[in-house]
Amino acid sequence: VPKHIETLRSKLKARPGLNIQTQVMDVRDQILPSKTEFDVVLFMGPIYHIPEKNLGHCLETCLKALKTDGLFAASYVISHKGHQESEYPDIFVRYSPADVEEFLGKLNLNRICHIPTDGEVFTELNELAKEPSTPIEKLHTWLEKNLSVLDDPLWTTTSIHGLYVGMKR
Repeated sequence: VPKHIETLRSKLKARPGLNIQTQVMDVRDQILPSKTEFDVVLFMGPIYHIPEKNLGHCLETCLKALKTDGLFAASYVISHKGHQESEYPDIFVRYSPADVEEFLGKLNLNRICHIPTDGEVFTELNELAKEPSTPIEKLHTWLEKNLSVLDDPLWTTTSIHGLYVGMKR
């Protein structure tokens, strides 16, 4: 989402020692680089709106732009028993975590983690992330403390959104 990239860019200005460049691209434009050049691809949002039958082409296009050993992160809206169906069924596409594991597992990715992105456990992280002066070490400490809990399949009963992170082989 472009507004999140703008937030990232403003936070990067406060940390001039980091060599990070950002770009917002639309995979539907088909104007992605012809050679692999990105260390990280954030696929944050398209899975919310693209039916699975059209998703494979978009994912493959993104992975072509990712370097070997590059990180790929994809967010999605979770569908499971107990979740209220969307008021906008023609706008949002929901997938179960098992569905995401299946279709991303077919790609040239090694799974790193598959975690929730909302719920009670994130209150502390959200507070840390809001403050631009929060040392990156504090964020790493939070992640190390919570990652094993988050990677437990039981979270799917409480989270509305999921995040799959993999490394390109």
